[in-house]
Amino acid sequence: MRAQLYDLLAHCIDPTTIIKTLTWKLVAKTPDELKPDVIKWAAFYEHRCKTGSKVIFHLEAFVAKYMRIYERYVFLIINFAVIIRTTADVTAVILWELISIKWPVRHINLEDKMIRHVLI
Repeated sequence: MRAQLYDLLAHCIDPTTIIKTLTWKLVAKTPDELKPDVIKWAAFYEHRCKTGSKVIFHLEAFVAKYMRIYERYVFLIINFAVIIRTTADVTAVILWELISIKWPVRHINLEDKMIRHVLI
């Protein structure tokens, strides 16, 4: 990525144009929840490019920030899906135990985690 950014800067492309173009291309492929963050950080790093002395650092920082925002979003979606799946699995196990249980307290070992269910 650094080489591509250096190439653009070497051809006298303005850093503001680079960030604006990157932002518009990224926003088109970004989920709606992330678009405000991407635009906020694009403005932040565009300002840094104008006030700083090493433009390449700020351009790379913007790209890295976008990658981090998107990574966090994907991580949350994956974890949410796992939580939903785990909750469904636990519910199924609990229902099965309720059908066949005769003791007031029952331990169910699910994925190496001990879950204690008190049945009233």
